[in-house]
Amino acid sequence: MHHQKKDLSNTSLDLCSQYNSKLCDILKYVLQKIRPTNNERKEIMNFSREIISEIEVALKSLKLDLEVSLEGSIAKNTWLSGEKDIDIFVILKKEYPKEIFEIILDHLVKNLPYNFTRGYAEHPYLNAKIRNFDVDIVPAFSIGKKLSSVDRTPLHTKYVIMHSTETINDEIRLLKRFLRGINAYGGEIKTGGLPGYGCELLVLHYGSFLQTISEIALKDRIFVDTENLWQSYDDAYHFFKKHFIIVDPVDKYRNVAASLKIEKLNLIKLASKWLLKEPKLSFFFPKNPYCTEDKVLDMMKGRVLALIVLFLVSGTSPDVYWGQGLKIGRKIRTQLIQTGFNVIYMDYFEHINRFLIMLELEHSRRPDVSIVRGPKVNIPLNHIIRFIKKHEENSISGPWIDNLGYLTFEKKSLQQSPTDVIKRTLKNTKLEPSFSSFRIYSGISEILQVSKKEKFVDKLCKFLLRKLPWLY
Repeated sequence: MHHQKKDLSNTSLDLCSQYNSKLCDILKYVLQKIRPTNNERKEIMNFSREIISEIEVALKSLKLDLEVSLEGSIAKNTWLSGEKDIDIFVILKKEYPKEIFEIILDHLVKNLPYNFTRGYAEHPYLNAKIRNFDVDIVPAFSIGKKLSSVDRTPLHTKYVIMHSTETINDEIRLLKRFLRGINAYGGEIKTGGLPGYGCELLVLHYGSFLQTISEIALKDRIFVDTENLWQSYDDAYHFFKKHFIIVDPVDKYRNVAASLKIEKLNLIKLASKWLLKEPKLSFFFPKNPYCTEDKVLDMMKGRVLALIVLFLVSGTSPDVYWGQGLKIGRKIRTQLIQTGFNVIYMDYFEHINRFLIMLELEHSRRPDVSIVRGPKVNIPLNHIIRFIKKHEENSISGPWIDNLGYLTFEKKSLQQSPTDVIKRTLKNTKLEPSFSSFRIYSGISEILQVSKKEKFVDKLCKFLLRKLPWLY
């Protein structure tokens, strides 16, 4: 089966009345809000040109074969009004050794009057807040044996510029704003949503924002291959092993939606279905939950909560500490479940030099007895005897063979608290390079107190409420 490109002549404003008349009013309003004004465009383009020429001048003395160019959503004209992120690439047109990136960045730090911080994605890069813009300067190769996804960014920019129109760009803006509203926009580890380039390709393929979300709402599989690089969906599925595939038109073997987590895909599906049936402005511009300290305290009563604060090592890039923080969280969850504590919900936040892991558990005490399941009887006897020797002394009954064929003991549980398990797990876990130390808070008053003191009551409130973003 090969998807034909959709008819690209119908905009969302042409289609909306087929779904819901209220939807048309909402989309008109949202578009007015998110389309950059002429002044905004002028300001951002002038500023970008200025920075680009400063970079060109600073790098002249290195005598490299390079080009400095504006990339990302501003270059593609798919950015949202109010956004201030500028991506500038230093593109090397010959093959140089990898060390060239560091040489370029060192040179820029020395020769430009800005306060840079260094980051590292697939390549090192510089970031600076200049006036009220957030500027990334990224070195990349334009040729070479193995180009990374960073190196492909200029090709992505060219592709989108070549295939889009002013009308299509507005449709892309609607999709980006919708995903941002439901917190599913961005391919970084922290969000696990759809990257901007993925949004652009979806709309280029389906023709409009509404067509895109109605496909996502209805279909179990999304397969977007704008250049027909694969023979069929089955071939692509066999390679990517995902049900949501956006083939990168400049690289057949890259799924642009690879970063999309299953939870975020489910959220996008539900929100898409809901928006088409019962449109609300809050899908695009969600309200923040209103929470007083009393309300938070009230919500905490009778619930078993734990808060872990990991202290960040300064200068670590977000993808690194989010990646490590999520891994630590998964490890804690596994240990709690294995010890007999059921985890109802877990979430992660960042807050001024800290990474927060919040947990809600079903019980604060585990049952008094626990079952230890060993090997099945069909394995070599020496393993069976080793298992029995290990457990017979401190068991209250067993070993017996249960109805599934496993050797089983019953033991008295050690009465550990969830905090004990979390502490033991963290002590046996490597905190570097992202974190320097940790604190664990468990009582209701203790958690509320630290949230007030460190000013993250709003995050605690979101964690306790955990409503779908458009329902606040």
